[in-house]
Amino acid sequence: MTVTPLEWVLGRDRVDIMPPRRAASSQNSQADDDVPPVEGLPPVSAEGIYRYLGTLAGLVERQARAVGTNVQGQSSSSRGSSFDDFKKLGPPYFSGATDPTEAEAWILKMEKFFGVIDCSEEQKASYAAFMLDKEADHWWRMTRRLLEDQGPITWRQFREAFYKKYFPDSVRRQKVGEFIRLEQGDMTVAQYEAKFTELSRFSPQLIATEEDKALKFQDGLKPYLKNKISILKLGVYSEVVDRALIAEKDNEELHQYREQQRKLNRSDGAHGNQAQRRSTSGRNQNKGKAAQNLDGACPTCGKKHGGRPCYRETGACFGCGKQGHLIKDCPENRKFITGKPKEENKEDK
Repeated sequence: MTVTPLEWVLGRDRVDIMPPRRAASSQNSQADDDVPPVEGLPPVSAEGIYRYLGTLAGLVERQARAVGTNVQGQSSSSRGSSFDDFKKLGPPYFSGATDPTEAEAWILKMEKFFGVIDCSEEQKASYAAFMLDKEADHWWRMTRRLLEDQGPITWRQFREAFYKKYFPDSVRRQKVGEFIRLEQGDMTVAQYEAKFTELSRFSPQLIATEEDKALKFQDGLKPYLKNKISILKLGVYSEVVDRALIAEKDNEELHQYREQQRKLNRSDGAHGNQAQRRSTSGRNQNKGKAAQNLDGACPTCGKKHGGRPCYRETGACFGCGKQGHLIKDCPENRKFITGKPKEENKEDK
């Protein structure tokens, strides 16, 4: 006869608490009779069985309470740990802003921090609310009362309420319009690319594909850049930006080269004019000397000297023609008649 585990626990006295089984077939009965009884099993009463089951149930209940307490403690510890991790990241406070882009930037930073810590959607809302300050904190205290009536506040609910306050739909539509009309204008390619990136997040539907994004950026470039890049038929945004930066740099270098050549040409022209003026002056002087040689008139005093040097140029005495004294001090004044110098030194008229 086969002995089941329950029968082993109950022992031979199991007939006292178990209902009688139906009679088996004669074949089975004969097979059971062939199996010797199990020896060495202690007798177990019904009271012992119930006492054992009660003890087992108590053990199971205590174990369940211990597991629940441990899980609850781990959950509480996890919440505290995640908040500590959040604070270690150095999240910025938000006290309100008149510029909607500042509010948008704060939300994006919060989501960046939440991406590296383990926290629930409710914890995200709680952590973000903790970083509100001054006017923003006053606003949240009023808003939270309304949201709590709907149940636990999630991060999605917090973000929607925050955007309604600091980044309303009217401002968002304005940003969409700015992106649609965006052109490079007086900006450099780098400045234009930064503005393009800032405004593009408000109109993702306009640049749904990589090619749409590349063409939108290309269409806003300055005409000379657009003409150079459009012939390349680029369909990747990063390639269009890179080519635009290269073309802009090449154009700046060409402009600098032309400016240097223009300055050199002006400098050479000034030197040429000076040489021309010197040449003209020299020719005029030569012409004067030639004219003097032709008519015999001195260019200094306008008189004729008959080949002798001009006393005004040499500083010689008009009386004797010697240097070192003037005519009033000339020792040969006695030879003059009526104040005129002697005949051999008299200037020809």
